[in-house]
Amino acid sequence: MGVDARPVVARVRDALFIDVTRKNSGWAVDQVGAEADRKLRYRYGPLLAFADERAQQPEGREWTKSLANSFKKVFNLHAGEDRGVTWWDRDVVWLLTVGFHRSGSRGDFYPGVVKLDKQNELMPTREDFLSADPDPTAEYLRDLGRKGRALLDMARENPFTDHGDLIAQRVTLGVYVEVYVVGDDRAEEVWIRVRATPDHHGSDIIRDVLVNVIPEAAPADISFPQKHPVRRIESGERIICWACP
Repeated sequence: MGVDARPVVARVRDALFIDVTRKNSGWAVDQVGAEADRKLRYRYGPLLAFADERAQQPEGREWTKSLANSFKKVFNLHAGEDRGVTWWDRDVVWLLTVGFHRSGSRGDFYPGVVKLDKQNELMPTREDFLSADPDPTAEYLRDLGRKGRALLDMARENPFTDHGDLIAQRVTLGVYVEVYVVGDDRAEEVWIRVRATPDHHGSDIIRDVLVNVIPEAAPADISFPQKHPVRRIESGERIICWACP
């Protein structure tokens, strides 16, 4: 099946970050991030190497040897003691298979690659090619959720400062958090500004933000004011205010 590795890596890293945070509630954000990155490298080394290295060099440096059907098409990918093989087909780099490599050991990766090639099971199938064309709307919503949550985290760590980003060339998003402390009680107001670019089409940007960026917000706590606490509202910009109890 054809899947874009970059959002997969981002989602895996986000899941690890959440898992580490839950297990180490007293840790600082940079400690959590470092541990999440360590787990990402340890558990998903080939996927991480694939996303990083093939973005810079699609073909690779070393052909995979002894392949009767795919020689000089397939390249080795190194990630510690793990290995993968990849194939560059014009605009798409395929991660064909991965495994553990130790020469001479039972179950060594490379003999398995030779076997797959001999059986014509190494290269992508017709169904793989058909599934490799990504859904642009699905990718946009994934980016919106991932980057929107990152902006929200930044705004909570640094309140009273507006944090913004351009997402998938389709929307500009900004997040601003105000914090109120009365005695032992703490409350937040999250202000989100969103504006569609000329490249955006086909979805309701307000609904997209509510569903993908702040899905935990109760409808009763959401309002749509005509002003922003610290910014002048630009033409076409919409404001969402979430009063966090």
